[in-house]
Amino acid sequence: MKLTLVPGKTAFFFFIIVVFLTMTNAVLLFIYYTSESYFVMDIIPLFNLDMEQNIPTLYSCCAILFCSMLLLILSITEKRKKNSEWIYWAGLSLIFLFLSLDEGLKIHERINDVTALYVTSTGLTYWPWVLPYGIGVILISLFYMKFIFTLPIKTLSLFISSGVVFLLGAVGFEMLGAREAQLHSYESIRYAVFYTVEEFLEMTGIVIFIYGLLTLLKARIEYFPNFGKIKLYFRQI
Repeated sequence: MKLTLVPGKTAFFFFIIVVFLTMTNAVLLFIYYTSESYFVMDIIPLFNLDMEQNIPTLYSCCAILFCSMLLLILSITEKRKKNSEWIYWAGLSLIFLFLSLDEGLKIHERINDVTALYVTSTGLTYWPWVLPYGIGVILISLFYMKFIFTLPIKTLSLFISSGVVFLLGAVGFEMLGAREAQLHSYESIRYAVFYTVEEFLEMTGIVIFIYGLLTLLKARIEYFPNFGKIKLYFRQI
């Protein structure tokens, strides 16, 4: 079986899902805040971007896992070429595998409970898990700094753009939402706006990263053999 991945079309497909999930969340929240519809109360948990183990969470797990798979393909490809860069791609693949598991298993919430024992949960650090994760991001960035700047300019710009967009949501709006939740509760409209923007930025950052990975794969390999009975091709449009 031949499976062809077109970077632009694939990324657009993911982005359409992101827009659909964001708009669905926004519409349901609007109805929730302007009416007392019991139907909306029942369906909100399925699409609420601030809740876990629902449709947006499933999408995020799959999208991040897809990134992990693409990174693994890059790692295997570079290792076959006896290129020492393969270890960096393998490391990124493991990181994204962890992020996928974190999204589904709520690992950060467990880390949050531990961090809360040592950090005062207040203001922008109302959810203190952002501190160890922030430190982790800094350390990983320092480790990958030299490697990142060996990438092609287009890939580098896409990777940096995806990281900035993702972290703006995951750290920036996450902290704003935390402060709002502490000051005015989780039911405030401003908190709903903050977490909606946060999740939209996170999901969009992953879409940009997927596009960057696919364009890089297209440049380096025509197709990826030994995928069982599936031949994975990359075509640019």
